[in-house]
Amino acid sequence: MASIPTRLALFDCDGTLVDSQADICSAMETAFAGLGLTPPDRHAIRRIVGLSVPEAMRVLSPDTPAVWVDLTEGYKSAYAANRSAGLLAEPLYDGIIECI
Repeated sequence: MASIPTRLALFDCDGTLVDSQADICSAMETAFAGLGLTPPDRHAIRRIVGLSVPEAMRVLSPDTPAVWVDLTEGYKSAYAANRSAGLLAEPLYDGIIECI
């Protein structure tokens, strides 16, 4: 009996299979508000999706380098807290099931 070759497909789910932009915006808003800063508008936040979190903070808040590290940690904490509380929506993109 011939063996069947093993195949593996790996996906970066965030932004590939699921739309996490609303969750990213929410965590960014929490991070900025946590430091008493006005959060950027959601359009600006969506434009940084794909950048590393530290780089995103540089883009979103170029005039406040002293708080970039705190913003980064605030974002990571907010996102993790939302995940732990079951608050992330992460809907699949339309048609993704059929695509896979």
